[in-house]
Amino acid sequence: MISVRTLVCKVVLLGVLLLSTLATAQYHHVNVVWRRNFNPTEGPDVLISACLGKGMLYVVYRSYSKELGSWVSRLDVWELSSGTLVAGPVVWEDVLWRSCTVLGKVLYLAGYRLVNESRVWVVAALSLDSLQEIRRVEGVGGAPTYVTVYGGNLVVVGWCPEEGGVGEYWRVELRDLGTLELLTYAESDPRPGKVDYPLFAAANPKTDHLWVFGEADGLWYVEVYDSSLRRILAIDNIYLRRYALAAVFDEEGYAYVGGAWGLVKFSWNGTRVSMYTPRYTYFTSLALYGDYLVAVAFTYPSNVSYYLYVFDRDLNPVLIETLDVAISYEAVKTLALPVLPYVYSLGGRLYVILTEYLGSGTTVEETDTAITLLSLAMREAEPTNVASTLLIPSPTVSPQPPTSYPSWLLAIAGMGLVVALAVALLLVRGRRSAPTP
Repeated sequence: MISVRTLVCKVVLLGVLLLSTLATAQYHHVNVVWRRNFNPTEGPDVLISACLGKGMLYVVYRSYSKELGSWVSRLDVWELSSGTLVAGPVVWEDVLWRSCTVLGKVLYLAGYRLVNESRVWVVAALSLDSLQEIRRVEGVGGAPTYVTVYGGNLVVVGWCPEEGGVGEYWRVELRDLGTLELLTYAESDPRPGKVDYPLFAAANPKTDHLWVFGEADGLWYVEVYDSSLRRILAIDNIYLRRYALAAVFDEEGYAYVGGAWGLVKFSWNGTRVSMYTPRYTYFTSLALYGDYLVAVAFTYPSNVSYYLYVFDRDLNPVLIETLDVAISYEAVKTLALPVLPYVYSLGGRLYVILTEYLGSGTTVEETDTAITLLSLAMREAEPTNVASTLLIPSPTVSPQPPTSYPSWLLAIAGMGLVVALAVALLLVRGRRSAPTP
């Protein structure tokens, strides 16, 4: 027979577990501050890159020109606080940009130009005041994929074709911020004769090493360099399909890496700490938001949709929601361009930029897409008006977040625990005061 003391212990334990479950199940919700859709051309407009600077959002995208029968690059500038279009478009017909970054009063762009059906690296610097090119340089064959600033220099990463036209290899460049002169470079061929693309680069604040992320023969691959571009580490035992696309570092030097089929957390020395690997999900951009990691993702080819994820620092999902922005498998296949939504965290807001699909056709000319910009605010309270929020229920292909409980249920649970404890204490006191038979 269970003693009163044992019963009291079980009641207390169950109460503590109940309260802890309810407390940890509370998670943020996201409300729209402003939403902007722009569709500047009759044909497809596809997001390529985005970067922040001086309170502005710089959006780089490609539009298909029916007149030229080819893609052109465009740049628009949006004010972050209001979502107002303040400048643009700046149009390039001779170069297809792939990435941008802002430092001071300069916008840096990296992309490629077609020369006799071959690609050539192009890097340019634009004045933020005039949006005119200050200077432009061209480099090796192939194409840059990402540009950033590291150690007082400009870093450009990309791929170059192997001799004979079979396979690609990695190339990482350091260039002078002012002149764009090439200072030094490193080349790596993880899988000779195979598809090897570097796609992202970022500096670890703890070690000041440059991490470069991408793919090697259809699998995630990461290389780490020192400030002179000497390779000090290669991480090739991740075994996730396709490629690593984005990363962000926290103040302790942990790397949170997103890409095809998952997220991985690494320590500063490259040791894998934890993983989150839902099927068919591509995490394309990451941002830290307080104690949370925020990611935007899309699923492909099954149930093609955009999603907003919120994780704790151990990669446990606390919110998975579908973004109300259309995407089409047929359009992705027809356009043959990367679908890469971006997310940024600044001043307590999240900024998400995506390509929205308006209508699909069998050719590029018949496909209509636009660019969507979202300014989002996180809040802890349960929304009272579901129609006023951006989000709709989570997809079945992804793990469901913990159930959220309203504050009144927490209050009832708390009062129930207090009553249970009081009853238990009374039982114990009654047992102690009863005469021994």
